[in-house]
Amino acid sequence: MTLSGNIHSLGKVLDVNNEIYNILEYSHMEIIGENINKIMPDILGSIHNDLMRNYFETSVSEVIGKDKLVYAMNKSGYLVPCSLMIKVYPNLDEGIRVIGFLRKFEHHTGNRSKKNEEEVQNISSKVKFLTQIKKIINC
Repeated sequence: MTLSGNIHSLGKVLDVNNEIYNILEYSHMEIIGENINKIMPDILGSIHNDLMRNYFETSVSEVIGKDKLVYAMNKSGYLVPCSLMIKVYPNLDEGIRVIGFLRKFEHHTGNRSKKNEEEVQNISSKVKFLTQIKKIINC
């Protein structure tokens, strides 16, 4: 998928391929023009534009150029484990473009599976913790 990295349209989905439907059940028309936070859990979606803005101001990121395990929210509202690789491409005509390569998370056998399971547990713990913090803040 391709997102805008421009300040006036930060996070806006500009283009997607058919994988968005295969993985998350969204059609092209349902996702293009929307903010990318539409497919994120609320706890992350609510701060994602700030994270993008921070990256463009500092050029510091822990996710750009790395294959990461993430949870995307499908059309039915369920979380789907996915692998995500993000690249940033400046374009003289169109400004900054953020390309996300999203694919369904695959379980593997052997040591890689154990590492992936640990990563899933780590992310799950972080999501639970952030959800609890959000509940406390909203009280």
